[in-house]
Amino acid sequence: MKTNLFIAALSLVVLAGCSSEDEIDTLVSKSDNAITFGTYVGKQTKAIEKSAFAENDQFGVFAFYTKAEGYNNTKDTPNFMYEQSIKKGAGEAEWTYSPVKYWPNTNGEQITFFAYYPAGKTGMTFQTTETSTAYSNSSKGFPDIKFEVQDKADEQVDFMYSTLVNQTKPETNAAIKFSFAHALSKVNIKAQMKETLNSETTVNIKSIALNNIYNTNTLKYTGSTPSWGWDTASNGQKYEITPTNISLASDGTTAIDITSFLMVPQTLSTEDGKKASITITYDVVTTDTSLPEGSSTITNTITTDITSTTEWKMNQQYVYTIQISLTDVSVSTEVSGWTEPTE
Repeated sequence: MKTNLFIAALSLVVLAGCSSEDEIDTLVSKSDNAITFGTYVGKQTKAIEKSAFAENDQFGVFAFYTKAEGYNNTKDTPNFMYEQSIKKGAGEAEWTYSPVKYWPNTNGEQITFFAYYPAGKTGMTFQTTETSTAYSNSSKGFPDIKFEVQDKADEQVDFMYSTLVNQTKPETNAAIKFSFAHALSKVNIKAQMKETLNSETTVNIKSIALNNIYNTNTLKYTGSTPSWGWDTASNGQKYEITPTNISLASDGTTAIDITSFLMVPQTLSTEDGKKASITITYDVVTTDTSLPEGSSTITNTITTDITSTTEWKMNQQYVYTIQISLTDVSVSTEVSGWTEPTE
């Protein structure tokens, strides 16, 4: 690119893991008119999900300089930024990157941005839309992103994306905002007693597992917004966690948080022998001072099919509450938008 094409500053605000339009008001205006970055910081609520950026966090950017023609996903290439890593500084410090880029100086000329988190592309494979081959700096349009979920819940990453199409130089130093959305589905598991326990009995959760869950799918841009290729979901997997020191409340009304999973959006399997299901293993411990160990323990393992929801959609949260009786187990479901608190 010719260096005399670019002047004026572009400030970008990043909204971390939020579907709302929250933003910060303070931006750093650079006298040299370089593109600069800021961030919105929300509350951190789960270890595996991203609701706040921390020092050294990085997201990646593709940018397409299209002059005055406007972005065309079938022909334009990432000729302005390609897998550009943007790194968060300490405290309130701005995001930094190199080499620094500038706005085009001709009125009406446009830049389109595609951002993704994390910049390290954990679990991601970038592909071309036409041939599903490796995406390169000469590929056309936004990349298709094949994503594979990590096996362990505490290692799963909150894959997020944001797009800004046909951006022109602002008349002032007003912020141009990256608003990241969650690309995955969030699955929360809770458990509670269906009945009141006597004072001598406790129920302790040993393990929770999701069974026959697809772990791979591809995010595609076939229109103005991305969608997951339902026909590309593959590889049914089991995801199991073994929590420690989780005992259910004895009052029969309080649900206890067990864990959260981040999963690729998918249609849940209903095939015989491969149905999506939840398995819970728990101990029923009854104090009995007449026994050598002072108590008796019965271990139960129960699997129940997931029938209350047929699919998991991106940027949606699914809460499955396992209701345990001393004689049976059932599951209730709540579906809501995946949004985060702000401060």
